[in-house]
Amino acid sequence: MHARVSVGIARFGVDASDGAGLIRAADTATYAAKALGRNTVEIFRAEMERSARTRIRLDHDLRRAIERDELRLVYQPIVDACGHRRVGVEALLRWDHPELGAVSPAEFIPVAESSGQIVEIGRWVLESACRQVKAWADEGHEAPFVAVNVSARQIRRGWPSRCRRRWSPRASSRGGWRSRSPSTRWSRTSPPTSRSWRGCASWGCRSRSTTSAPACPRAPI
Repeated sequence: MHARVSVGIARFGVDASDGAGLIRAADTATYAAKALGRNTVEIFRAEMERSARTRIRLDHDLRRAIERDELRLVYQPIVDACGHRRVGVEALLRWDHPELGAVSPAEFIPVAESSGQIVEIGRWVLESACRQVKAWADEGHEAPFVAVNVSARQIRRGWPSRCRRRWSPRASSRGGWRSRSPSTRWSRTSPPTSRSWRGCASWGCRSRSTTSAPACPRAPI
């Protein structure tokens, strides 16, 4: 057994003037230590408390963002550098908060990951991307492949099998259109070690590492 310790330090008379405040400050510092990768020590700072309050608010507001229609997708073209042609698009999530304005994904995605909301948000992203591809096809445009960023938490919770049931050719035909060969890619940040990941590959989906890019034999100048 290997034990790792995360320690938060708060100073009486400096960071708090009573026992309850001291415990709260030390607890805040402990969470900051865990966020740095655990097995470390953090001393309480005032900005830690402000950051904690911000995370609590984002966590609370994010739970209602879908029903309030505050989330939207933007589509970034993916271009073949060798042939100078567009080969697909990547669906990027954006959050338009009614009071805070545009909240950066770098702020709310970690909150969604830690709270588990990323599963519901990820399902909304995938469904919205599929509806957009269908809309493009209905307008006469050639449907491109769409890259969707998928959380490791979604994969561990059986995301591929649920997608297979929901978007199988039989299920899709009920809505007036049939699914063709899968053209969804996703970015991953962890190794494909689970059976769920292998299920994705067997379904026909392809992975794209976020840390590497295909080499171009003769990139044009």
